Order: sequence, then C-alpha cells, then structure tokens
Amino acid sequence: MLLVSTGTKRVFSLLFLITLLIPSLSHAEALERDGLVRTPRVEHTLNRSATEARFTNDEVLVKYTDESRAHRHPTRGRNVGELLTELQADPNVEYAEPNYIAYAFMIPNDPYYDPYQWNFDNGNYGGVHAETAWDVTSGTGQVVAVVDTGVAYETYNPLGPGNFAQAPDLSGTNFVPGYDFVSNDTHPNDDHGHGTHVAGTIAGTTNEGNGVAGLAHGASIMPIKVLASDGSGSYADVADGIRYAADHGAHVINLSLGGPASSNYLRDAVAYAHNKGVTIVAAAGNDYGQPVSYPAAYDDH
Repeated sequence: MLLVSTGTKRVFSLLFLITLLIPSLSHAEALERDGLVRTPRVEHTLNRSATEARFTNDEVLVKYTDESRAHRHPTRGRNVGELLTELQADPNVEYAEPNYIAYAFMIPNDPYYDPYQWNFDNGNYGGVHAETAWDVTSGTGQVVAVVDTGVAYETYNPLGPGNFAQAPDLSGTNFVPGYDFVSNDTHPNDDHGHGTHVAGTIAGTTNEGNGVAGLAHGASIMPIKVLASDGSGSYADVADGIRYAADHGAHVINLSLGGPASSNYLRDAVAYAHNKGVTIVAAAGNDYGQPVSYPAAYDDH
C-alpha cells in the first residue's frame, strides 16, 4: 500500500517498489519484553486466515470514550481474554484489544547494483526507471523514517554486553535522530540486520564504488527500532514508532513489517501520521496466498 501526501509523490513513489521486492519471513517463536527479560508470548488464532495472530500477555490496548488516544493497560498476570471481556463490557470503553505482534519481512541480500539490482532500472523487465528518476531528484531534503529492527548507523559501545558498528555502505548516508522503543533509549541500533538492509535499499551511500545503490540516496534516514533481535515486536511499539516519526519531522515512514490481525491502536497511529501529511509505505503481499497484512491492509488512510 502506498499513502501519498502532497509534495512528496514525485520523490517517494519509487519507495513503494521496495516493498514489492520483499519475500515473507516465516513466523518464529514470538517473544515479549518484560524489562530486559523476554519470555514466550501467548498465542491466539483469529480464524482470519491460516496465519496465526499472536499477542503479548503483559498488556492490552484500551481507549476510553473520554480519551483522545488509547493507552497500554498492564494485565498484571491476569488472563488476556478475561481482562478484555471485562473491559469491553464497560460502557466507558471505546475499544479494548490485544497488543498483537508484528514481524519483519525479509529482503533478498543482493550486494551489488549491477547486475543484482536490475529492478532499479531495466524498465523492460519490470524495473522502476530509477536512473531516469535520479536525473530529476535523489530525495535530497526528505526524511524517511525506517520503523524496523533499528539501523547500523553508528559506532556505539554501550556499557555492558553488545557493541555496534556502522555498516560500511551507510558511511555516507545522512541520518537524523531516532528512537529505540525496544530498549527505550536514543540509540536505535540494529541487532537483527533487517532494518539496516531496508535503510540501505532506501538511502545507502551511492556512487562511491562500493556495495549497493540507494533508491533515494539523497534522503536522510530516521532510524526507529520497534522490532527486537528476533525480528518481532508489539503493535503498540510499531504504532508508537509511527507517531514518533510523524512528530519529529519524517516526510515518509517505511514499514517493511506486518502482522495478520487488525488493531485500532495501530490504525489510529497510521491515521495520525497520514493526517499530518506523512507518506506511509507498508509491505504487502509477502505471504503469498494469504490476506494482506496490517498495517498495509488499512486502505482508508
């Protein structure tokens, strides 16, 4: 799905094509965040498709009729289904729903522009005429938020385990500050790899004789980490990442992720960004033969 706001259509209609190149990542065992401890999540089947919709067991999402925005409601050990039934019976509750899990959609790891990135040009075989587009613009002045597993955008050695290094092909890429909703800090580094690949496809350093070319290599990347090292994350974190991007100057939000369940909390975030004039690009069609995943399935924003 491509959502276009006035003034960015010419530059970023190309970014939609990125999502068409992403085969599906099979669903691994989903994990939830409980401080720094991750424990198995509750699983739930919606009967919407053969794809299971899983959710966290530590919180649900609730919006009261007198609130402008929903919030996270801790379960405090209660059964999710029982708590939701109780909340949904409250006339003051507009909606109460599980905090579903979203998953990263995998990208093929092709290291060179020619011939492996043939789809950037080569219009006779389904390419996007990128070289012609680059004569008009490379995306300079636009900010693309990559809401994903983080990005290998900095060399960072925090106290404790885990050191991070900038990906070589992002050494010339422009970055603006982002946020890590998994660790709740301002260093959204990538401990999975998916978000780094997405960022490189969008705005990897180009025309320096190394690695791959970025489709909108003049754009700036805003890294926003909402998926953990296993490639999964809660809808609430995804939604909060969307709102953060919209509030901090993103012109485009890229969501190469999705889940099988609809969510009011997630849809509200998409609507919020759309109403602020942000272009939203979400992956779709990655599970062949299955219904369109969310948030791509929201066609009214």
